[in-house]
Amino acid sequence: MKNHFFYLSIVLLTFGLFTSCSSDDDSGSGSFNEQILGKWAYSQAGMVIEGQEVLENWEHLCASKKDHSEFTSNGKVISTEYDSDCTEFDVETLNYSISGDKLTVSEEGGMTQTFTIKTLNSSTLKLTLTEEFEGVEMTLITIFKKM
Repeated sequence: MKNHFFYLSIVLLTFGLFTSCSSDDDSGSGSFNEQILGKWAYSQAGMVIEGQEVLENWEHLCASKKDHSEFTSNGKVISTEYDSDCTEFDVETLNYSISGDKLTVSEEGGMTQTFTIKTLNSSTLKLTLTEEFEGVEMTLITIFKKM
């Protein structure tokens, strides 16, 4: 099973792309805590190559259900993936908090990662994460659409 804590970052490395982003939010960080609530379907993922964002559409294995993350008002994010038979095959609940434009996701007693919220409005959530992979610093991108 995939570990959703790393899903937003490590899975993106398999695309073999590089990333950079610009800030773009409709209402400022003061309302991020409220705007993020609800279900967000994975839409695109990628990185920057030579200063340009390169994104690929997310491949949902199930035709009738989308892989998604649900942010709840009690500081939990529940990530759900479906297999080609539309059966949940990976569900993981993590903790999250928001401070300014930073979204911190953590496992109970485990690792913590901090994403930058680049876009958060009524329809789009765009997160970036800067990581080092084999000595190269990369900024990964994940884009969600509100369900």
